[in-house]
Amino acid sequence: MEQLNKSDGTFIQLEDLKAVGAVPTDFKSGPGEKPKKYPDKKVYCLFRIKKSDGSEWLVSRQKWVGLDRLGNETMKVFLDPETYDKPNFSYQNVRIVDPIL
Repeated sequence: MEQLNKSDGTFIQLEDLKAVGAVPTDFKSGPGEKPKKYPDKKVYCLFRIKKSDGSEWLVSRQKWVGLDRLGNETMKVFLDPETYDKPNFSYQNVRIVDPIL
């Protein structure tokens, strides 16, 4: 969600866009008096995964809604953001022995 982050690492809020004139000052993000805070995070599913070696962890399916620099809501879906697919490599020195000698 790089387009949703400001340079200081926080998410763009509607008040920020009003301050720079990107959206009108009377613009409202939705019904009600309270302004919406971004990102709006919704978790749809939680799964418990247990492997045969006894390890277990939780993974989730999430949807985040944030604002782009023009004030449009942008959605990003995260599938299992807690998991890490990259294998763990370990390196060892291997001594090659010639079987003929």
